[in-house]
Amino acid sequence: MDKTYEDRLIEIAWRDTEQDLLQAEKSFAQFIAKYGSFCRKLAFARSRYDSNRYEDLYRLLILDIWEHAHQYDDTRSPDDIPDVRIKKWLSSRMKAVERTYWKELFKDNKTLSLEELTAETFEPEQEDDEILGDDEIDVKRLKIAMVKGKLLTDRELDILRTSYQYNGEIPKEIKASICKQYLITDNTIRVIKFRALKKIKEFIAQKPLSTK
Repeated sequence: MDKTYEDRLIEIAWRDTEQDLLQAEKSFAQFIAKYGSFCRKLAFARSRYDSNRYEDLYRLLILDIWEHAHQYDDTRSPDDIPDVRIKKWLSSRMKAVERTYWKELFKDNKTLSLEELTAETFEPEQEDDEILGDDEIDVKRLKIAMVKGKLLTDRELDILRTSYQYNGEIPKEIKASICKQYLITDNTIRVIKFRALKKIKEFIAQKPLSTK
């Protein structure tokens, strides 16, 4: 008998052993492949047409599914088909994510992005050249231009461009302006930059760049 997506939610929640964790990750990927577009619709509906808020809400919802899959109850709404039950549950999780998001926004006057949630525990240890290679700064700019509109968000692109405009180190007053513009913290800038560079590295590995 084929697994249902309700079965996959149970597997996502069951992570007691290393083997369970591997199965949970597999089931999670399958679940997101099925319901990821629905999650994006939920996030967009609550984004108020703000692209950064939309990305934050979507990514926080995906994280929430991983962390709260154990709360799914397939006995609720017994007259509904499984797909409807799952979508109702996802809608309720989106509401919970949104409440937390706005609570933190008004408390600290900043967005509660996935980068912000992990900023205290995720510390980039590599320098830019260790991530991208030993290319000259102009080539790095070219690499950034390659992925404009394809891979990086406007926020990531803005932070990287500004960083390289000042030879890799953004001045304090410019950082303050970026933080104000995107409602993020100084530490979050470092995390966004690091992850954007990793995206570029993966992109370049798939599509080599000629430096001539």
